[in-house]
Amino acid sequence: MIWLASDHAGVELKDMVKAELGRLSKKYEDLGANSHEPTDYPPLAHQVARKVSTEPNGTEAVEMVREWLKTPFSDAERHVRRTQQIDES
Repeated sequence: MIWLASDHAGVELKDMVKAELGRLSKKYEDLGANSHEPTDYPPLAHQVARKVSTEPNGTEAVEMVREWLKTPFSDAERHVRRTQQIDES
């Protein structure tokens, strides 16, 4: 199972990923967001993390963490705000 989530800015890209997963006959679950209404991603990322952590094979979680660690942090206000949301949860 592949779990997908995005904030409001990623809805179209997520739809493209879903179409490709469907074409490849891969199972997925869309956990949101599904509109352009402003949505912060930390609560959605938390849902994905909970789903991944319940999988018997942790390989996907390890791959996600490796990719995340390679990504440079942006000091943009929206990212700082969202990081604070993660720290508070």
